[in-house]
Amino acid sequence: MSGKFVRWHAPSEMPSAGRFFLHRSTQPRLRLTTTAVVITSPPVKDLRREILLSFWKVHILHHAAKGPVHGQWMLEELRHHGYEISPGTLYPLLRRLERLGWLRSTSDPDGGQKARRDYRLTPAGRKILAQVREALGELKGEVGFTKRSPGK
Repeated sequence: MSGKFVRWHAPSEMPSAGRFFLHRSTQPRLRLTTTAVVITSPPVKDLRREILLSFWKVHILHHAAKGPVHGQWMLEELRHHGYEISPGTLYPLLRRLERLGWLRSTSDPDGGQKARRDYRLTPAGRKILAQVREALGELKGEVGFTKRSPGK
């Protein structure tokens, strides 16, 4: 967590002694009291920004590992899985993954500025994807994902 966005409040700083809480503008607020822990839900926009962007990145890396992908196909693929993502979110995300060195893009030099860009996974991206898959395996074991039948 970045120190510039996080502020711990000690009991002496609080109007009501005995409470601690961590405030971060895009995270749920957590308040520890002597009797309860209260977590307030972030707005849906915060959920998308904080959690779903990471899912989308993993999804992009996964498909780029199989072969070249391009933005329009990725939009359709993510929508197929129920993610509502706009081009204004996806294309900066692809550029960010490229800046990080996880993807490399190519385009037709005669196609101009709007030419389709094909994105491929780089060796660094392959390493990141392997680390993410390992972490997801651990998370799955810890959280205990199970498929439930309707009504259970």
